[in-house]
Amino acid sequence: FFGEKLQKYPRLTTLLKSYEAGYTRKTASVFSKEEILDFLTKAPNEGEFIHIKAGIVIAFCGGLRCADLVTLMCEDCEFNELTGMWISYSVSKQKGQTVKNKFNVPLEYCSYLEKYDDVLTQSNAGKGRLFKTFRKSKDGSGYYINQPMGIHLLAKFSVKMAEFLGLDNPSSY
Repeated sequence: FFGEKLQKYPRLTTLLKSYEAGYTRKTASVFSKEEILDFLTKAPNEGEFIHIKAGIVIAFCGGLRCADLVTLMCEDCEFNELTGMWISYSVSKQKGQTVKNKFNVPLEYCSYLEKYDDVLTQSNAGKGRLFKTFRKSKDGSGYYINQPMGIHLLAKFSVKMAEFLGLDNPSSY
């Protein structure tokens, strides 16, 4: 069958089409710009929300996927007082090619990245990959360790954001 056209086998085609009857495809919910800005203004600037805000800002301004976020390094971020933060990254899923890209985070959103950078510097975790693991303390506060975040933890940013905003079905974001 490999390399042959299915039009040769009309009964097989109808059989395959019958398997998808009643199937509804799952679609992910998407945040609106207003919901993103609402989260950035209302969520506290402490604890685990600091790195979630930084990740949301970078993903929003650069249009990055989780696979791109995970590869970002602290050295890839360059601040310019006139234009904002310039972030260079390697585009994922390029079938063996290394494609470098660069985007700008406007000055109005740079405060979230600066706050995250300050917290990382205080925790001595300001080198290597950009997103570090946050550990909660028993007293309710927390700290960052030098262990980089994985792709699955980064993927939960949108779920935590939807939970904070009180949106329906947070796991669909």
